[in-house]
Amino acid sequence: MDEHSIFISSLVSTIICSFIALIGSIQISLGVLLGGLMGALVFRLLALDLTAILKSANTDVERQARKGFFKRYLLYAVTIGIGITNPLVSFFGTLFGIMIPRFVILLMVFLRRKKRAI
Repeated sequence: MDEHSIFISSLVSTIICSFIALIGSIQISLGVLLGGLMGALVFRLLALDLTAILKSANTDVERQARKGFFKRYLLYAVTIGIGITNPLVSFFGTLFGIMIPRFVILLMVFLRRKKRAI
């Protein structure tokens, strides 16, 4: 389980969930799509930031980590702000979409543990 497979699985899950949400309404579907794409992007930024921190010889690692943390949560805030203010996007769909990468990680961990147990 590496970050690339989680990123790709998150994108695929976002698209699938967005199509399924079309059954309900277009606003929910757009919210899931917005949140899911942003969640996957933020996860990818986390992986890139951690790789850069681990490879750097810089002693100011805490500052780099804090900078990446605020950058990612600023993107979350903008996404949630769009979900709140835009009438074409469902707020709850956006929240669900943001959570998709976490669900993917939990599912991958569960499947890996189940595979090891067999």
